[in-house]
Amino acid sequence: FHRSERRALQRDAAYLCSDQLMDNAQAIAVFERIFAEDSGDEIALSSVSRFARLLEEVGRQTDVVSLWEDQAQVRLRLGDRPTSAALWVRAASLAEEWLLDTDRAIADYKQGADLGLDAALEALARIYTGQREYLLAANFLERLCAQSSREALSDRALQLAAVYVAAMRP
Repeated sequence: FHRSERRALQRDAAYLCSDQLMDNAQAIAVFERIFAEDSGDEIALSSVSRFARLLEEVGRQTDVVSLWEDQAQVRLRLGDRPTSAALWVRAASLAEEWLLDTDRAIADYKQGADLGLDAALEALARIYTGQREYLLAANFLERLCAQSSREALSDRALQLAAVYVAAMRP
């Protein structure tokens, strides 16, 4: 079989294991082989949500976060910056919620912020404000203000001012 045909058959086998045989463990094993071989081809890209859902169902939250981080890198290599940024934010929010891993969440949010995503900048400002790291929060709020529409700018500027005021308190 040609590589793409073989990978399509593997994907179909994973779906069959999950849907018909109710063998999620085997489906996950097949998906793991698919993604280990190539996580950026059409087969993997079309299967990532299904794979993530199976991992989530069996409680492998760390692997779900890693999968979305990997897919963010893949999308960036493919030149799809908006999708990459959104996937970094997805991974970050899951790391924050499920894993309670603030450091990992911050690292992932920073990847999304470097791609200019408002949600990533907002999340970083929120986290650093919560940690009373007001100058770090201000840095991300400044970046957010710089790319804000007129409609959003006034609220964000007020938030930035509040962070500066908090930074000056003893």
